[in-house]
Amino acid sequence: MRTYLDCYPCFLTQALRAARAVGAAEGVQRRLLLEVMSLLAGLEEEVPPPVIGRAVHRRLRELLSSEDPYRELKASATRRALELLPALRRRIERTGRPFAAAVALSAAANTIDLAVDEGYRQQELEQRLEAAFNQALPGEAVGRLEQAVAAAERIVFLADNAGELVLDRPLLELLGREKTTVVVRGGPAINDAVRADAEAAGLEGFALADTGDDAPGVIPADAGAELRALLAGADLVIAKGQGNFEGLSGEKLPLFFLLKAKCPVIARHIGCAVGELLVLDRRSG
Repeated sequence: MRTYLDCYPCFLTQALRAARAVGAAEGVQRRLLLEVMSLLAGLEEEVPPPVIGRAVHRRLRELLSSEDPYRELKASATRRALELLPALRRRIERTGRPFAAAVALSAAANTIDLAVDEGYRQQELEQRLEAAFNQALPGEAVGRLEQAVAAAERIVFLADNAGELVLDRPLLELLGREKTTVVVRGGPAINDAVRADAEAAGLEGFALADTGDDAPGVIPADAGAELRALLAGADLVIAKGQGNFEGLSGEKLPLFFLLKAKCPVIARHIGCAVGELLVLDRRSG
């Protein structure tokens, strides 16, 4: 997906929000904004949004002299999600349709995103999950995903945010530990999950890999050799979140996207409402 003109002011807002969220001084905030303006001024038209996000957050880490300024926020989200998980598992069991309910929870968990939500607070997580969990998902697409899972021998699950990854666990367990590789970011990118976050989320027994890159979304041209090999050999790829959609939409892969449409640009591009939970069958690219 290319970067639209409407994305430009959004990147400035994201940069300012990110700098404030990690306690950057006002001078650092100003410097980051000016540098993002310069970056946008020289932007090629067809570059996908995760490329810009990578540049913005690399520079923020440099200005803060911090390897992972979101580390504590991610740890807090993971702890809260772990507290909620037992009750959510019971709710999934009560539905009598565990796969559809686990998909709904995983999609609902995509609400955990500090990059697009200035008002996000940990104490609101339960209410947000409840509201999202009650949204109807497209039953036909969920059915096709369940059939694809049953037929697949090698599944690649492209994770998104820390905390969210905890709530992906019921779905991951239904995919099968023996045939699923969970892929996290290769380096810090906003509150996206890295290996330490996956370990804290309790993914024992799953094969773990990373993207080989610190972009907030998989960019095929910049993916590490490990991920390229996994994608080439996968029978099924499940990609969580907007960043992975932005980087991978149009790729020729056996691909399902699972996400919440969090901004008007994504909603218009897909053809859905802002806030809608989506299961997109894009196996033809």
